[in-house]
Amino acid sequence: MRIPHVTSLSAVNGPELCCVVFFAYCNFKCRYCYNKDLVFPKEEEKALSIEEVYNKLEGCKKLVDYVTLTGGEPLLNDEKELSSFLRKLKELKFKIKLDTNGSSPDKLQILFDKKLVDFVSLDIKTDPTRYFLLTQKEGVVDLILSTLTLLKKSDVEFEVRIPLIPGFVDKKMLNFWIPHLKNVDRVSFNKFIAGRCLDSKFNAVTPLVESEVHTLKTYFEEKTR
Repeated sequence: MRIPHVTSLSAVNGPELCCVVFFAYCNFKCRYCYNKDLVFPKEEEKALSIEEVYNKLEGCKKLVDYVTLTGGEPLLNDEKELSSFLRKLKELKFKIKLDTNGSSPDKLQILFDKKLVDFVSLDIKTDPTRYFLLTQKEGVVDLILSTLTLLKKSDVEFEVRIPLIPGFVDKKMLNFWIPHLKNVDRVSFNKFIAGRCLDSKFNAVTPLVESEVHTLKTYFEEKTR
C-alpha cells in the first residue's frame, strides 16, 4: 500500500468529523480530478510507513470515531494487506468509511464479509456512453452496477455521490441511473470546481450555475419518488 499522507481532522470527508487516509493510484483517470498527485504519484516522493500512519491515527483517536479511506482508489490495494490494515483500525476502535469508484465489487464484498467497513461513498460519474470519455476506463459500468446492488442488499450505510461535471451530468445521465437509485436514501450532487484538473482543458470548464443544479436535483427527486 502506498499512503502519501493522512489528514488529522476533516469535517467534509465522512458522515461526521473524521481522519482521512489518502491512498495513491487509481484505475480511473477522471479528466476533472484534482488529485493528480495521488493518481500519478512521483516515485521519488516518500510515502508514509504503516507505523507512521497508525501513529498519526492514534493521535486523533480521542477526537473522532471515523477514519475515511480515499484516494486514489483504496480497493486497488492487495485484499489481504488492506484487510490487515482495516482490522488494525478496528482494534483502535475506529469506524471505517470507504470512498470508491465502484469498479471492485468483489473486493468490497470480501471486506463486507469480514465486517471491516461501516460506511461507503460510491461515486457515479456519468452514463455508460460517456464513462470512457470522462474516466479513460472501459467496461466499468456493469461493475459499478454490481457495487450498487451489493450496497443496497447489505446492512452497511452508504451514499451515492454525483459530481456535477458539465457535459457529463444531465437529464440523459440521470435517466440511466434513476431506476437503480430509487429507494437509495442518500444521493448527493457535488459541485465541480475547476482548477488543478487532471486534464488541463477542464480548468476552463464553467461549473453549472445554481439554476441548472436546482433543475437537475428537482428532476431527480421527482423521478425517484
